[in-house]
Amino acid sequence: MNLCKSICATAIIFAACVSAGPQKRWINEVDPHAYYPKDEYDCKQLVEDRHKDDAPNTTAGYGGSVAGPLSLLPAMIAKNNERDQCMSARGWRLVAATPAAPVASVPITVSSIPPGCDFWIDGHYIGVTPKSGHLKLGTHEIKIQKKGFFLLTRQIVALPETPLDLSFDLKSETP
Repeated sequence: MNLCKSICATAIIFAACVSAGPQKRWINEVDPHAYYPKDEYDCKQLVEDRHKDDAPNTTAGYGGSVAGPLSLLPAMIAKNNERDQCMSARGWRLVAATPAAPVASVPITVSSIPPGCDFWIDGHYIGVTPKSGHLKLGTHEIKIQKKGFFLLTRQIVALPETPLDLSFDLKSETP
């Protein structure tokens, strides 16, 4: 029971230490086309091979003191540092990952008379009416077209917290 508690506590402490720091990512300044997963795998393999003969840290048994899980942490950190040195030697550098800013958007529904019209937003084909989705904030151009009907083009503005429910009535090319 003590072993289980110690392992769980170590996992929680380690996870907290790892997740508490700033998120980072590898970039290669020497070769922008370098394949990160291959280099990382090679570096991890080199470190593991270097340490394969290290004596594993074990516990003193279920009834004894539990030093194993906590004593593994320095070895894990040392291996990670060696992996980082290997990656650096290959031209990789750890940089703080900048999370993408969330794109502000509003719900949008586009319908038409007749239904089944093709439509584009800002020159990108979206699909066939009726259709629902999200649209980023700002000014956009919508084009709606169906064979036998005139092309309809409109400018719309998506404002914060203002869902768009758009309906377009296309005019027939034949009177």
